Amino acid sequence: MYLGKVTPNVWHNSTIIFLQPFTLLLFWEEYKVLSQRKVKTKQLVLVVILIIINALIKPSFLFVFIPASFIMIILSKSSTIKEKVLLFYPLIIGLLMLVVLGLLIYFFETGNFKSEGENGISLFKPLDFYLAWLPKYYFPFAMILSFLFPILVLFLKANVYLSKSVLFASIMMFGALIISFLFIEEGARRSHGNFVWQNIPALYILVLTLSIKLIELYKKNKLSNAQAYTFLIIFVLHVFSGVIYLGRVLLFKEIM
Repeated sequence: MYLGKVTPNVWHNSTIIFLQPFTLLLFWEEYKVLSQRKVKTKQLVLVVILIIINALIKPSFLFVFIPASFIMIILSKSSTIKEKVLLFYPLIIGLLMLVVLGLLIYFFETGNFKSEGENGISLFKPLDFYLAWLPKYYFPFAMILSFLFPILVLFLKANVYLSKSVLFASIMMFGALIISFLFIEEGARRSHGNFVWQNIPALYILVLTLSIKLIELYKKNKLSNAQAYTFLIIFVLHVFSGVIYLGRVLLFKEIM
């Protein structure tokens, strides 16, 4: 069962599967922009294009990408004030696209978004979506199991989180969880989890950036064998749990 948990991959939603590579590209291009001293127009144009693509496929990732990018730009020490202002332009375009899409979905109910009854967004309904699928007592365990790899890295090698890529990914993941904890869609789409989808690419990117950084540290002999094997075992267990889940789906037709 992964409903009620957080996972970096899903098998049942074609839109999020199609979106995933574009979230990675957008994260990577924004990371490159943030890592350079001089802002290049071509890179900003590419970021804008990827923001538009993400918005048109499924805007969920932009919920966390835009605020996290704002924070990273503010924290950036390499850019001048003028260049920081330029870095905000793609994000402003992304915000405008989210506003337009929000109006089309919730105000005009265009096309496939039309549904019977009233639809809207409710704020400060803590964990409503998660607790619809999980008993309250099990929720903390579900979160620990979902984030076991990142939690272990935090306890055993916390300085990894100071790297720019991991910090960027961590801010996105934190924002993704806050949104999924506090927001829920009302009406006919209440059970669709439309404020949970951003968790998937955010966790994927966090695990990816952590893995890359840990491999770099191991190659530089800055990670002990004991730490490396511990991280590897937990990572493999995460993967194995997904294999078990898919096995249940294929063998027993149990999708929950």
